Amino acid sequence: MYWIGNSDYGWTVPETELESVLEHIYYTVYPHRLGGCDFDVEELAFQLVSQRVHEWRASFGSTANSVLIAFFASTPEYKTQEAREEYAEEQLEECHFVYEDPDNEEQPGAFLSEYILRIFASHLTAIAGQVRVDSLVEFGKPGYQTALALSAVAAERALILVKNCLLVDSNPSDNSGKNHKIIQTLNEATNKMSHTGTAFSSGNWETDTMAYMDSIKDLPYECIQEILARAEEYMKHPRNNRRSTADVPGSSASITPVNKRSPPSYL
Repeated sequence: MYWIGNSDYGWTVPETELESVLEHIYYTVYPHRLGGCDFDVEELAFQLVSQRVHEWRASFGSTANSVLIAFFASTPEYKTQEAREEYAEEQLEECHFVYEDPDNEEQPGAFLSEYILRIFASHLTAIAGQVRVDSLVEFGKPGYQTALALSAVAAERALILVKNCLLVDSNPSDNSGKNHKIIQTLNEATNKMSHTGTAFSSGNWETDTMAYMDSIKDLPYECIQEILARAEEYMKHPRNNRRSTADVPGSSASITPVNKRSPPSYL
């Protein structure tokens, strides 16, 4: 997840590229293990990794929904659907939800809104304590462009769902622990109600994800470091669950080398 979060592949990873990366990771983590591991696309190992990547990507969409609904539930002024729709419209205007201070023309703080940081922090939590193979990251300076772009596009999707009255509260005990549910819409291809049109998928969001990635790549390295440092504050177990990687060649141990109209601290 560390590699793909820093890669240029927002949604579609070439199979040959993934095979090569998996082999590189395997031999870096287990340099003295006899024999190898077959990561051919038809083999179980490759299929398991592909499923894990799918689940990791989907988690951005679910996290964005949960964070937004939790904010609404904890803020009295957003108890009504009308107030939530108005909030979503305001946040979507000129992508205000991305910035820490969208009214500051000189230093708005791109990708530093608390909403984005909380979503991004779920990725940092997922990779905390895992072995990093920095040799797979260009210049050894992780940009987290895919993980940040998925955080941004997941936030945008959640706000659009609220604006269109499609993301609503749900009792976690009745919904597999989730605090929200997405209303189905009509699938014109099948003439049936489904989640196809609102899904967090490549078909719906790949173009937007790539656009965010282009913006992230233009950020100075120092800005990425600030985003990382700020996001760590929202990790579930910040700094306490990191396994040392000092003995792993090509790796390092540390992850780190409010939009005023965004959700405040609410979780």
